[in-house]
Amino acid sequence: MIGQFFYTLIISPLVQIIEVCYLVTFCIFHNSGLALCAVSLAVSALTLPLYFMAEKWQRLERDTQKALAPKITKIKSVFKGDEQYLILSTLYRQNHYHPLYALRSSIGLLIQVPFFIAAYSYLSHLDALNGASFAFIRNLGAPDAAFTVPLGNGVFPVNLLPIAMTAVNIAAGVIYTKGFSLKEKVQLFAMAALFLVLLYGSPAGLVLYWTLNNVFSLVKNCLQKTKHDQGNWFSTANRQNTAAGGSGLTPKIINDYAILDLLPALTALTVDSPGTYTAFYAHLTHDPIFFQAPDYTPQDRVTNRGSGPFADVNRFHTHVATFALLAHYFRFLQDKGVYDNTRIIIVADHGRGSDPFSENIPLPKNGRLQSFNPLFMVKDFQSEETRDQGVPPLSLALPFSRDDTFMTNADVPRIALAGIAENPRNPFTQAP
Repeated sequence: MIGQFFYTLIISPLVQIIEVCYLVTFCIFHNSGLALCAVSLAVSALTLPLYFMAEKWQRLERDTQKALAPKITKIKSVFKGDEQYLILSTLYRQNHYHPLYALRSSIGLLIQVPFFIAAYSYLSHLDALNGASFAFIRNLGAPDAAFTVPLGNGVFPVNLLPIAMTAVNIAAGVIYTKGFSLKEKVQLFAMAALFLVLLYGSPAGLVLYWTLNNVFSLVKNCLQKTKHDQGNWFSTANRQNTAAGGSGLTPKIINDYAILDLLPALTALTVDSPGTYTAFYAHLTHDPIFFQAPDYTPQDRVTNRGSGPFADVNRFHTHVATFALLAHYFRFLQDKGVYDNTRIIIVADHGRGSDPFSENIPLPKNGRLQSFNPLFMVKDFQSEETRDQGVPPLSLALPFSRDDTFMTNADVPRIALAGIAENPRNPFTQAP
């Protein structure tokens, strides 16, 4: 009952499509072999959107499993039984994942099944192929039996088409599974072996059709791997489409991120030019996108946004990524021995209203956060007192103070020159 329903709903329409394609192309070329080639090309073209969709899901599953694998391994090594189950469930929930999503890795194979059944149902019983020849194939309606080899008291027919089909399958698998897990590689190669067994004694016309399907798949895989960024097609619109899983990454954001990331390489340290002043403007925080947690690095598709009340706030991601890059730069200055005698000022050019953050920030007595003040942070020269005490430059033991005095951006030069220039004044307010 279920099998009949499946055949009527899915297989039968596919058989009709293959039949129409064959009859139309046969009327044009009057050659069964060329008609099979045209049918294979038409079916491959029609199924391309399905395969692209399946590959996106498979790639998402691979990225997610790769990101979660270290945590899962650690949890399984420490916890057992119900405790392990509960902690793994929490991990999956925090990363918007469910173990059933692992089925996404098999979607590509599942798509092939109905098309294979439909082709087998139609082509293996197509009378028009009987006695029809094509290229070196003498009869498309029977196994090609290119030659025979003695076996016991008889002979064993060697069918070259199924062997060629398997070789193409393996070549496509080697290219497609580059960088994949061993499990995925074994799955694809096992399918190649299974099709060899199933089709070895099938009519040459059916094997020719399926071999050509694999050839077109091989060409597609080669183009995707070498020319089109593995199916991403290096599309800016694709990266900006956060609803489809894209992070929102654009060439501008890549450039802004790279500037901060390359600050150590762009910084020249010399002993011949003391008292230097350097200023740079960071654009990264102006373009909120999602970054890959926990390191908050840029990705085409972010599979882990982290946890906490701000996990789904892209502006939070951008700020964390920015400060992570700045922390990396400060470590560089420390390693080079210039952090102590460097005054560092981080200042925002404007503040921001609280939305969409207010609902994520609990305030006492049902208060509401109206806005965020512009950020203004100063790391001054390390004092002789803390240096004599052996306090590390980046230690939390250093004094930290807060000042809510109203200031403008024009006050930054005054603070930057304090103790360096004599009587510095704000050029706009004339305040000292």
